[in-house]
Amino acid sequence: MAVIHYALRWQMSAPGCAAAASAMERARAGDAAGLSELAMRFHRAAEHCPATLAAFGLADPAYVRSWLTPEAVHPALATLLAWAPELELLAQRDAGALAAMHREGGSPVAPLTTVGDAFRPLAGALEAAFGRSPLAARPSGGELGMWARAARLERRLCRHGARAGAGRVAAMAGAAPERTWLVTTTLW
Repeated sequence: MAVIHYALRWQMSAPGCAAAASAMERARAGDAAGLSELAMRFHRAAEHCPATLAAFGLADPAYVRSWLTPEAVHPALATLLAWAPELELLAQRDAGALAAMHREGGSPVAPLTTVGDAFRPLAGALEAAFGRSPLAARPSGGELGMWARAARLERRLCRHGARAGAGRVAAMAGAAPERTWLVTTTLW
C-alpha cells in the first residue's frame, strides 16, 4: 500500500474569507439547501484544479457531489472547495517535512507543547481563523487535511530548538507568514 503526503499553502484572501463566512452563515441559519447550492458552485469552480482536489481525496466528482447534498453537506467542505483554486501545492520534500511536523503531536502520550499541536482539522482551523465554529466538530467526509498557521508553527519550532525546521516553514510560508496556512494531507 502506498502512502502519499501532500503539502499545500493557502494565503488568506478576502474572497476566501468571504466564502468561508458565507458557508458558515448558511449552516448556522439551518439553510442546508442554500449551503448545498453554494458548495456545488464552489465545486464547479474547483474542478479546474484536479491536483489540489486529489490531495484531499476529492478527485472523483461523483464522490464529492455525494457529500454536497443538503443532507450531507458541511460548511468546512464547502469552504475547502472555495479555497481549492487558491491552494498551492508545495514540493514533495516539503510534504514529507510538514507531515513529520504534524506527526510530532499525533501521539496520545506526546506532551501538549509539541510542534504537532499547531495543526488542526479544517473545522478547527476555521474556528481559529474566523472566531466562528463551523457547527460540527468534523465533517462527515473526513478531516480535510490538517491545517497550521505558518507563523504559529514557526514560533513553536523555534521554541523547541528546531531552527532548521523553522527556516523550512518560513520558506514554505513565503512573504506573509501571519496570513498563511500550511496544510498536510496523507492519502493511503
